[in-house]
Amino acid sequence: QMKLYVKELASQIPATVLKVCQTYKDNGFQCWLVGGCLRDYFLVHNFQDIDLATDALPAETQDLFAHTTDIGSAYGTILVKEDGMALEVTTLRQEDDYADGRHPEQVVFAKDLKADLARRDFTVNSLAYDPLSRELFDHYNGLNDLQNKLLKTVGDPRKRFREDGLRLMRACRFIAQLGFELEDQTFLALQETKNALKKISQERTASEFNKLIEAPFAEDGLRAMLETGLLEIKFPELASFSEEQWQRSWPLLKLAEPGWRSLVLAKLISDEQGIKTAERFLQNLKYNKAQIASYLLIIANLRILYDKQATDSALRAFIQKIGKGNTLLWLKLYQVFDSLYNNHSASELKKMEKRFQELCLDPLTIEELALKGDDLLKMGIPKGPRIGQIMRKLLEIVIEYPQKNSWSQLIGYAKELSNMP
Repeated sequence: QMKLYVKELASQIPATVLKVCQTYKDNGFQCWLVGGCLRDYFLVHNFQDIDLATDALPAETQDLFAHTTDIGSAYGTILVKEDGMALEVTTLRQEDDYADGRHPEQVVFAKDLKADLARRDFTVNSLAYDPLSRELFDHYNGLNDLQNKLLKTVGDPRKRFREDGLRLMRACRFIAQLGFELEDQTFLALQETKNALKKISQERTASEFNKLIEAPFAEDGLRAMLETGLLEIKFPELASFSEEQWQRSWPLLKLAEPGWRSLVLAKLISDEQGIKTAERFLQNLKYNKAQIASYLLIIANLRILYDKQATDSALRAFIQKIGKGNTLLWLKLYQVFDSLYNNHSASELKKMEKRFQELCLDPLTIEELALKGDDLLKMGIPKGPRIGQIMRKLLEIVIEYPQKNSWSQLIGYAKELSNMP
């Protein structure tokens, strides 16, 4: 199927995009919508980010438009700013050999649309559309694969994956995002070329993996990584899960909000392989130190079973221990795991959440005390560890009795405490 005329597509394209395409045409060039934006349009019937391809060279694009930014002219990409819209326009390319399993040795600009589409990773990303003539170019049967919900590479899958190992991760991410199935040859090629992923930095891998677990079909994406051996290469902590552990994981991942599914996985790893392994997993996801510290604190305190009979001051002390900033996340995770063991009814969990939220309003840190360290200095207590000791003591009093957090009451306690040896 070479060309299809698609009328309904045209009505959805922003006027600015048509204006840009018209500028190219008026100057003897061509311009097409390409790749992911067309895939998304056919799946959900609206445009996400629009990417354009042209047969004009980067320098020619810069000459044609008043406002451009060079964001990668070596690879052919210029950002064109028109009517408040920023559009990425890339010159048609044909790829040369990939030296390092990630980047082509040299980029060769082309005039031929078909050659450019041939270097795309998957058929569903290899569509192009000329909005002026309203022709859709589908050289590699992408529309068919979209309809059949099939993920398949353009050309020989082994060659495509060896050229760029990141495509292995992208395949699994698309499975997770689109809910598609891997075409048989593509699946086998993933297994056979899995070592190409070793050449890819952990940062790039982690970025794809985070998108994968936040996607609607995360379970399918993880399964694809597991069955092809990719999980073993980049996230061995997960690869060692038994089938029984995976069965326990799926419902939990479904219950968890996408943004903290990694925390659920880290908790499951911690249960079976210890907190150190969970920490390694979070490091492999390239989270920063502060985020990892928060997550580990939440995980370490998740075993504590909520008791309705617990006093407010005991719960305040607990909140202080894990930190106010972590409390809501701790609660959410607690509710996810609680649902697995059915320790509490839904209404009990609601009440628990309300109680924790109210307790979070109480002063729980030294910064929130009505009395400051400077006040102690003014009382004549010398600078040094003594001040810290007194402030911590005052915090203990306030955690027990929040109503005592007033300057006049605390100064009284401070006086008593400062006379203590």
